[in-house]
Amino acid sequence: ICHGSSYAIGSRTLTAAGSYADTTRTALGCDSITVLHLTIEDYLRNTVNAVICHGSSYTFGSRTLTIAGTYRGKTVFRIPNQTVREQIYGYLSETYRDNDLSMEERIRSTLMENMAYDGDWRPFFEYVTETLKRFASNRDKAKGEAFVHGFTLSQTCLTNLYLPVSELDAGVRDLSGHGSGGYADIYLQPMLGIYPDIGHSYVLELKYLPSKATDAEVAAAREKAIAQITRYAESVGVERTAGHTQVHRLVLLWRGMDLAVAEEL
Repeated sequence: ICHGSSYAIGSRTLTAAGSYADTTRTALGCDSITVLHLTIEDYLRNTVNAVICHGSSYTFGSRTLTIAGTYRGKTVFRIPNQTVREQIYGYLSETYRDNDLSMEERIRSTLMENMAYDGDWRPFFEYVTETLKRFASNRDKAKGEAFVHGFTLSQTCLTNLYLPVSELDAGVRDLSGHGSGGYADIYLQPMLGIYPDIGHSYVLELKYLPSKATDAEVAAAREKAIAQITRYAESVGVERTAGHTQVHRLVLLWRGMDLAVAEEL
């Protein structure tokens, strides 16, 4: 059957793939067993590539789409008919619900857009921290600094708005004077060649302390981060690539899986 359809066997209506048995009695009083192997065909998909001029419309099925301009690097399509808009919204909502599709990517994308165009950076790193807590295993948490910094870097890579430039400094020392295995400092270089209207770029100084670190240790690590961020910003040539954007210098310090310091200098 097709996706979204159903099949009746005996007194049952089936919507899921699988093997089903139905027992009936013949006119002679014998049992008759019918075995059904039900498969579900996926949606038939087709991709249409169309090119229209700005301000023109394109008819897709029963819908008329109009290019209304661009917003934050994205082409904006407008559906003039209110009834059709409501139908499409209902269809998309139902599709997401029925297929258990996650909005995670959309949330992350919106937070990165707010960073790039509004300079609103704090919600993104709060999101990174909550995601860390949700998905980190005990083994991941045991890796401490390497895991937190690597995870943060991976999250900043999931965008077309920035080119994350990272540097691994194996000479970093922790508060006791021992080697910590390195840390990832990140410069979010704006992709101005593609998105010339980006208004903000970022230099990140990342630090990690164990969950049992004292407030005094947090304060000392914060001071070290503040001293280091200017030197790192100069080393990656921020002035040369940031263009017209406002450069934000952020100190982010985790104590365990909690973001203890999130500060702009």
